[in-house]
Amino acid sequence: MEYFDIVDERDNVIGTASRLQCHRSPSLIHRTVHVFVFNNRKQLFVQKRGNDVDLYPGCYDSSASGHVHAGGNYGDTAFRELNEELGIEPEMVIPLFKVKLSDDKQTEFVKLFFCFHNGQVKPNPKELDGGEFMDVADIKRKIDDGGKFTYFFKEVFLKYYDEFWNRNGDEENGH
Repeated sequence: MEYFDIVDERDNVIGTASRLQCHRSPSLIHRTVHVFVFNNRKQLFVQKRGNDVDLYPGCYDSSASGHVHAGGNYGDTAFRELNEELGIEPEMVIPLFKVKLSDDKQTEFVKLFFCFHNGQVKPNPKELDGGEFMDVADIKRKIDDGGKFTYFFKEVFLKYYDEFWNRNGDEENGH
């Protein structure tokens, strides 16, 4: 059974709870990471979640994402998830922002990182049903058209798109 740190509104640890407890109670704020993996063509890798996962089955999601285990930290979790889900080990991941998000089942502090990777991506079939590199503008269009994306990815992506990618209406400022 996985355990996560429970945090207060300022992201200070105040206890621990099981994954099941966290996914059944929005009052138990816990930590997650999302990592956006870009290639040299400025495309973002989006993963497709498996149909047997407990939340958002079959939806598209961030390149890699996962919960920070009890006693862990955001940075180490980003590297762990990139390796577990995509089989990649970048030299560095760059933090962009942290945001608190909630749906009807859970509340999370999500810290977004990004990295570049131009080699092979090997989605773990135990974790994912694949994925693909997509143009950022296409992702935005698909989200706007009601595409099948996780709630948390949509919120993180739209914040990223507005604050970093589409700064001043110029997509070339994305990186």
